[in-house]
Amino acid sequence: MAGRELGDILRDRDPARALAVYDHTLSRLREVGASSKARREQVWLLTGSSYALRRLHRPGESVRRIETALAILRTLHAYPATCVELGDETDYALRALADHYADTGDTAGAIRTYEELREKVNASHPRPLTDLRHANNLSLLYGDLGNLYARAGRLAKASVLRQKRLDLWQYWDGKLPDNVFIRRRLSIARMP
Repeated sequence: MAGRELGDILRDRDPARALAVYDHTLSRLREVGASSKARREQVWLLTGSSYALRRLHRPGESVRRIETALAILRTLHAYPATCVELGDETDYALRALADHYADTGDTAGAIRTYEELREKVNASHPRPLTDLRHANNLSLLYGDLGNLYARAGRLAKASVLRQKRLDLWQYWDGKLPDNVFIRRRLSIARMP
């Protein structure tokens, strides 16, 4: 888990170092064996490393890692799924696939993937008004999909998601006033 967290921290600032961390952690994880837990951790590492690879201008390797992660999820019977829990491996893998499409110019593919994810997340009955983790993950999904809608010229849909995101953080700001994390998220939600 430490390798995943460190890789996630480094991937924007130092993608080469992040990739080294992800790859080292993957090699150590393979020594553990093929338990369900180890396979799920591989999904996190493969999808996280896909971001670093794209920043290193290696989109082919990036998508192969995402495909491998999805293949692992298939063997675990976690994908395809009728519902996806916010913050789980399937959520993360589908976001990585959508982000890959977006980063490589396939806006329509990114939108389709995020819409599929949103539908499956909604089917899991998330609790964004009682679980701050759900609120944050749902807010990120709204933000990413909204940005893609805006890029595609679907401004009405982008506006709806922007408002949902703002409403969510205004609710949490009322529930936990003066919380630094919530205030930061609220500030981001207010940006055009």
